[in-house]
Amino acid sequence: MKKRLLIVSFDYKPMLGGVATCAFELACALSKQDTEVKIMAPSFDKLNLCDQHSFFQTKRVRLSSPSALKSIFKFKKAIDDEIKHFKPFAILNLLWMPDGIATWLSRTNNIPIFQIVHGVEVIESYKTFRKILRAMLSPLKKQIFRNAYEIFCVSHFTKELVKKYCHVPDNKIFVIHNGANPQTFFPKNKNTLLLDKHQLHNKFCFLTISRLEDYKGIDSAILAFTKLKDMNLPFKYLIGGTGPYLNTLKQMIKDYKLEESVEIIGKIPEELLIDYYNLANCFITLSREDYQTPNVEGFGLVFLEAALCKVPSLAGNSGGIPDAVIHQETGWLVNPTDIEEISATIKFILSHPQEASRLGNNAYMRVLSQLTWDHMAKKVITRLSHVRH
Repeated sequence: MKKRLLIVSFDYKPMLGGVATCAFELACALSKQDTEVKIMAPSFDKLNLCDQHSFFQTKRVRLSSPSALKSIFKFKKAIDDEIKHFKPFAILNLLWMPDGIATWLSRTNNIPIFQIVHGVEVIESYKTFRKILRAMLSPLKKQIFRNAYEIFCVSHFTKELVKKYCHVPDNKIFVIHNGANPQTFFPKNKNTLLLDKHQLHNKFCFLTISRLEDYKGIDSAILAFTKLKDMNLPFKYLIGGTGPYLNTLKQMIKDYKLEESVEIIGKIPEELLIDYYNLANCFITLSREDYQTPNVEGFGLVFLEAALCKVPSLAGNSGGIPDAVIHQETGWLVNPTDIEEISATIKFILSHPQEASRLGNNAYMRVLSQLTWDHMAKKVITRLSHVRH
């Protein structure tokens, strides 16, 4: 008989983002590991067919508010019901709030609870009233992490955050990296319609796919490209995404007269993501650490997705990114606030396209051999197998 695992994830499809992607992909991969998986997630009016599959069961919890705090008791009730009827041998939480709080409040009857940690959610900030409320829950957060059977951190950086903010002993924390799906992202011929649309013929293509926020470092990339403007180098920088920093970035492009070489293309439809990754010769995300808001990259799924299309990355040496990108092996790590260093590295990449291709191949092989969702699932199963009831 298969062991039953209940996964609780407040962030889940059709929501976007790394946690939602991790929840779905990890559940799919775990279901192939001789485990009966059931995932608990919020209910949405439009589920976009994301629950119509046969990989695992999905329990939707109808909420009256999108607030994580207000969802705790409805999640707790639903978890109580699943403990009674689904009878899981373990519970895996994707977030400490509300998932971890709801599970902690539930009648778990000594069922071991495992907690995944992504990064920014454990950092305490007092910048806004909402952040102050979360910070006030710090004693509860520490209790939840100490109560967990084990904690899975997506990077070594995240592990250090858990030790710093939650005071958890080292022997309860394990680094288990996120993954990417080689059935979703893979090398393919360049889309000729997109080549024409973005005028990329005979040009080196840099690409960013990201929510447009200040800490993502897109402004640093634009400033670095201004230093190459008069060198007549054949490149194009495409920026895919939307967000609060959009108008600032548009104004920068206009002010520095970069309209011919830098283009914001807006939100990329999910079905075209693979085509845009395969347009690129180098992927760029220069995220920096912002502990006030807070914002920081706990790992960086996009680097793995690009790698599966044989695209190397130029990345900010910050947060958990060094776990996703290995300097001069699968890409380049730079100080995300040093415009001179970024510009010099971009110039080197443009001058050495064969090196970019070599690192892209290295990145591809590394993800295939170490960083798919199946690899993550096997590591999770190994840890779950150590449970002693």
